[in-house]
Amino acid sequence: MNWLEKYKIDFEFKSYYEISQATGISKSSISSMKKANDWKKTQYENMTLLAKAVGLSLKEFDQYLREKENKMNTQELLETIKTKEVQFAIKNEKGQVLANRGTDNLQSIFGLKDTKHNHFYGVYGDSIRTADGQVDSREKTDEEILKSIERLLALGIPVDRNTLQDVEYFYEQYEA
Repeated sequence: MNWLEKYKIDFEFKSYYEISQATGISKSSISSMKKANDWKKTQYENMTLLAKAVGLSLKEFDQYLREKENKMNTQELLETIKTKEVQFAIKNEKGQVLANRGTDNLQSIFGLKDTKHNHFYGVYGDSIRTADGQVDSREKTDEEILKSIERLLALGIPVDRNTLQDVEYFYEQYEA
């Protein structure tokens, strides 16, 4: 489901035609937006019209889209770590990677295999705020793991740990 489909559902439009009528955006432009996965490439004028049609400022609309994107990414990450052996670090806008204070261990979102539990998945790091700094499927629910993923994503974007080279660390913690 792309971002315009979510917009249609969230703001209770019955059809794309109705969006076109409410915004004044041409059917061909709506059709192009339906095919686009990245809302950030939509023309400024069209974004303004979409925001106005639902009573939001452009800033509020941008925030709505970013929150939707983050929620989608959070759920997608959970589904990925549940089924694959992967490890993601968190990188901020400066290109720095989130690490634990004192140890420089990378805070991670992971799906791993071991001989005892076969496949398990979760989140590791200081930002999780548990006694051992880890929330995983061996003892926690998917909902708890999802909340931990959200905490890390508040600090940056997930990147495959295998792609990291010569990185600088940052040590901020999520503040509730």
